[in-house]
Amino acid sequence: MLRASARRAALAFPAVSESVNLISPRGYCAGVDRAIETVDRLLEERGAPIYVRGE
Repeated sequence: MLRASARRAALAFPAVSESVNLISPRGYCAGVDRAIETVDRLLEERGAPIYVRGE
């Protein structure tokens, strides 16, 4: 049997079930995806080196 103070605490703070949901990555945004494809295409067409300026 729970004491009165323990019962009040149990009512004030109900048990919470916590869980962690893992998600799979969705990839890059369209602009980043297009930039990667462009660099890959240029590497095939012209070869290395290719200098990319990030902003």
